[in-house]
Amino acid sequence: MPNFAYDRVRASEPMPGVFLVRDRMPKGQAIEQLPLAVDCLSAEDCKDQVMDFLF
Repeated sequence: MPNFAYDRVRASEPMPGVFLVRDRMPKGQAIEQLPLAVDCLSAEDCKDQVMDFLF
């Protein structure tokens, strides 16, 4: 999925946005952090972007 999303961004093709959660991020942390991102970001903030969560 990440490669597909990055390909679309490079090609300037529209997409709603993608959140990437890397394997090295603890699952519990991802479960806590993703809802915060969803609540704080609008659809327009995410449009045509790949957001890599490494916190």
